[in-house]
Amino acid sequence: MFHAAVVKAIRGNAIMRRDDFHPFPTIDERNVWSNLSGDVKSYYADYAKSARERTFPILPARTYMRFLKDGNRSEFEQIYFDRRRTLFALVIDECIQNTGENITAIIDLIWAICEESSWVIHAHNCIRNNGFRESILPEVDKDTYIDLFSAETGSLLSWILYLIKPRLDEESEIIARRMLLEIDRRIFTPYLAYWDFWWMGFDTDRIVNNWNPWINENVLACALTMEMNEERRSAIIEKIGRSVDTFLKIYAPDGGCDEGPSYFNVAGGSYLDCLDLMYRATDGKMNLYGLEFTKNMARYIMNAHIGHKYYINFADAPGSLTPDGMLLLRAAKRINDPLLHDFAVSLLKKGDSACYYGADYNVIHRRIANILEYNESELTEAVRPLPLSHAFYGIQVCSAREEASVRGLYFAAKGGNNEESHNHNDVGNFIVYVNGYPALLDIGVETYSRKTFSAERYDIWTMQSGYHNTAIINGCDQAPGKTRAAKDFSFMDDGVKAEYRADIASAYDENANVLQYERTILLDRKAGAITLKDQYALSSVLDGIALPLISIAKPITESGKLVIPTKDSALEILFDKNVFTPIVEEHEMSDSKLQNSWKTDKVYRTILKQTYPDKEGSFEITMHEVSRP
Repeated sequence: MFHAAVVKAIRGNAIMRRDDFHPFPTIDERNVWSNLSGDVKSYYADYAKSARERTFPILPARTYMRFLKDGNRSEFEQIYFDRRRTLFALVIDECIQNTGENITAIIDLIWAICEESSWVIHAHNCIRNNGFRESILPEVDKDTYIDLFSAETGSLLSWILYLIKPRLDEESEIIARRMLLEIDRRIFTPYLAYWDFWWMGFDTDRIVNNWNPWINENVLACALTMEMNEERRSAIIEKIGRSVDTFLKIYAPDGGCDEGPSYFNVAGGSYLDCLDLMYRATDGKMNLYGLEFTKNMARYIMNAHIGHKYYINFADAPGSLTPDGMLLLRAAKRINDPLLHDFAVSLLKKGDSACYYGADYNVIHRRIANILEYNESELTEAVRPLPLSHAFYGIQVCSAREEASVRGLYFAAKGGNNEESHNHNDVGNFIVYVNGYPALLDIGVETYSRKTFSAERYDIWTMQSGYHNTAIINGCDQAPGKTRAAKDFSFMDDGVKAEYRADIASAYDENANVLQYERTILLDRKAGAITLKDQYALSSVLDGIALPLISIAKPITESGKLVIPTKDSALEILFDKNVFTPIVEEHEMSDSKLQNSWKTDKVYRTILKQTYPDKEGSFEITMHEVSRP
């Protein structure tokens, strides 16, 4: 798909030559930069003033070594990303002010970044030397690897050269030469030389994820703006096309992102950036925005929206998000989708979008586009679209709401398998929101550490099925692996009733002694109720069935009833008191990422435990909205 369009553009000489590629105004085009909004000017002026007065810390070897020694990522990454974020802010402020006041600090940061032994962060430090191996420090005499943030760094330096090279040359032409040297040896040369970087997708034994479009879009930006040799430039772009196609192959036609909504910005969103770069580089001749697949991918985050700042956060995703409204607005215009347009506008108008002009360390081309293309006069009032239901059959995630507004009951549920990218062991998991606020929730993911992406991943409590709204069968949680999957996933919505159904028995290993476990979730809009019905068959009874229910509000327990308060209402859960005994557990959430996500340091797990286990049977629990107690 993408590769074929790229090849066609190359053969048809549709891609502008490097010297002709002019997607954004440079610093000398004063009529654009001087006319940006006051908010943008103030933001970058304040950021730059603070940066000019700072002394930036070094990146000592000990901070790099900490990842393999004790698993800590944050100490190194704070310095690493702060350098890049601040450099971008200084460059944008210089483009706006054009006073030369930032140039010394810009050069200092450029030089410091060029002097780094590796642009690959410690958590991704993979030494390519007759295969790949971890190393406690970068080994500069070994072949260069490309990870997410080395590609981002190459893109950052490329766009800086594009925007302000004349100002750097006024100080010394050595600066630009050094930047081009580092971009070449750390990005272009290894990208062309090697085919076995896992994220490229040419190793069929490993499935790619967001790394593929995220890295490829940054390498594409580097090539379009800074590769001098047109033949080599075309070779890089053609290989990017091949690689991106391996990412597209894992996507279903419905555009669902198995990595969850927090990764959409750098998964489907990065693919949209690839399309945007090629659209600009060909003056619109390469245009894949009319494809239904592109439209579905662009609409993903809209269809995963619950209400307020909440999104279906299965996989490694926090409870609340602020998507990039400008990215979505650009896509909506290109695919001519009024609903996505209204969704993007409502995000931007109500502050539910990431700040369009904020300095950040990733997706530099998108940041520049956002700053230059934002037009407040275009943001007329828009009603945020809230579809009654949606199903992503490719990733087996569905959702339904009581009415086409934020009011009332909402549920989302998943099938899938326990080897999805950024997955948790959560086949059959579901969430319930009331008036757009969480009642039963998916906790999300803690701050990343070395343990997160290792064989110890499922030792982390937030990754375990017992801390999701699944089922504990004979005392057993779910097991990891692709075969640990839902069967017979289905979803229907006739306008009055919406129903999810899946057999989740295969998600458990043999210790659970489970033969069948069919889960059904029914939203009855007329009755204003959600009913969970589980039907099961066990080969033997050890500990029976227990249902964990996760909430950030402490449940109020009564005979046959739980009441979970939400922000402005409550969820009442009714169950047969002769079938289940409720056990409420309070757990501390010491991780700052979880605390920021849910604005609390506690989470509650209510276990509905079978009082009299049996080898087979069924049960129901019913949920309604009630007044907050």
